[in-house]
Amino acid sequence: MKPRIMACTAMALAIVIAGDASAAIWRWGCMGSVGDSQIVSGRYQLLVLPAKMPHGKLNDLIFLDDLTEDQKLPKDADADIATYDADDGNSGLDKQMTFTRNDQSGRKLTLTQKSSKILAHRVVRGCRDEITDRFRKVYRFTADDESPRDVTLECIDYTLTTRGGRTCN
Repeated sequence: MKPRIMACTAMALAIVIAGDASAAIWRWGCMGSVGDSQIVSGRYQLLVLPAKMPHGKLNDLIFLDDLTEDQKLPKDADADIATYDADDGNSGLDKQMTFTRNDQSGRKLTLTQKSSKILAHRVVRGCRDEITDRFRKVYRFTADDESPRDVTLECIDYTLTTRGGRTCN
C-alpha cells in the first residue's frame, strides 16, 4: 500500500512542477481555380465560390475554423457560395480528401491528389517551432453533379509545435 501512495504523490508532484504545456497548432488549406469557380479550403471546410468573388489570402484563411467568416467575402454572398464540410479534419493534406455539402442534399466532393511539389519550406526556431510548407498540388476534382477534372491548387501546411520542455523567456 505504501508504494502506491508514494507513486501517486510523486505523480501529483510531477504534474505540479511541470507547469503549463501549450498545445500545438496544426492548420492547412488550399486555393485555386476550377472551371468558372474557385476553391478555398481549410482544415474543416471547402468553399466553391464564383471566379471573381473577392476573398482573403491563404496565409490568413488557414487560421479560420469557419471560412465563411472571411472578412473579405461580400456580406450578401451566401447564396453564391457552396459550402462543404471536411469528412475528416484531422487527415491533413491527404492523398484523398472528401467533403460533404452542409445542406440537406448530402452531396459529396472529392479531391484525389495526382501530384505535389514543395514550393517552400520555412522553419522558425524558438521556444515553439513554427513550420510552414507551401505546395503546388494537382488534384482530381470530383463532385456529384459535375464531370471529374484536374485542378491545380496552392496549399499551405502550418505547424506551431509545443514547447517540448524548452523554456520561453
